[in-house]
Amino acid sequence: MIKMYEVRIDNDPGAWKQGREQSIIVLAIDEKDAIEQVKNGKWGELYDYESKSMILGIRGSKPYISTGANISAYEIKFEGYEVAIGIKDIRKKKLDKLSE
Repeated sequence: MIKMYEVRIDNDPGAWKQGREQSIIVLAIDEKDAIEQVKNGKWGELYDYESKSMILGIRGSKPYISTGANISAYEIKFEGYEVAIGIKDIRKKKLDKLSE
């Protein structure tokens, strides 16, 4: 089952930081898969101005990862909500069915 993960990249482990480490939201099967996607540059985000929404998907950009970086993944859970991850056609079909 695909889940949502936040993959955090700590390029300078142990050093004092002014803010949070850089992180990327990833859809993956498990933590290991999420980390591999980020390491291999297979994940990115794109803002769609027409629909005014963030599209998470495959892109060519790769985050900066130093040689000694610590990379960790944490599952994102929405307590009290069921999150369904699918393609846009599913939502369109559901809306069409409701409007009938």
